[in-house]
Amino acid sequence: SRSRRPVESDRGAEGPRRDNTTDPSTLRACLAAIPSGSPCEGATAMAARYLGIPRRSLGVREFENGVKIRTNTQLLIEDTGGDVWRGAVALSKILPLDFPGALDGMNVLELASGTGCLGLSLVCSGAVRPRRLIMSDKPNMISLLEANVEANADLVPPESIAVAPLDFFRPITGLVAEAAPYDTIIVSDVFYDQEIVVPFIRTLRRACLLSHQEWGFPGIFLCASHRSDRIEQLFFAAAAPFFSWQDAGDVSSIR
Repeated sequence: SRSRRPVESDRGAEGPRRDNTTDPSTLRACLAAIPSGSPCEGATAMAARYLGIPRRSLGVREFENGVKIRTNTQLLIEDTGGDVWRGAVALSKILPLDFPGALDGMNVLELASGTGCLGLSLVCSGAVRPRRLIMSDKPNMISLLEANVEANADLVPPESIAVAPLDFFRPITGLVAEAAPYDTIIVSDVFYDQEIVVPFIRTLRRACLLSHQEWGFPGIFLCASHRSDRIEQLFFAAAAPFFSWQDAGDVSSIR
């Protein structure tokens, strides 16, 4: 349920300040259910079994549902976004199983999409049917995102997915701003580093403010691999003044 904690107004370079004293977004987080470690290459047998992470062949990971995800080793070295992470795979299963219909007919924004595994897995499988999904990441990730949308063109309704740049250290502009308001925001494996926590929360707040509607703010689904107690505590402490949340991991069908 959404609490009544006020959200203070936010002024970003992307638009005017809005005063918000109604319900903040509910952040649904699944943290503890996913084993810790590195990205999929060399992942544990447990991760491979329960999260269905395929091995990479010629730079492509092909999932059982037919989704093909191209990876980029250079981007992985530079910025972690060039490969599939377990949080994306887990959330792509948790959403249709434990929150059926949560995205159907919705305008959805995915933050830090990386390879696009989460959004593409959800849409291509047909398990969820958003009205539109905007997948976003930093400008250096856009070519990989677009390549993966193209690689799955036979599975993706062309009008249902769009790719747009969004850097947490910059204002929300362009297509991401134009496509608002969003009904739901999804994000996986994003707060892997202390330096990203505050910019991520700032961007999340701005996206929520852009999406404020008569019924309130968008719901948020967040799934992350456990890597650091300290960084997770930092994230939730920084998020507490602006968001309420419930841990979906304790009741999830994914074990």
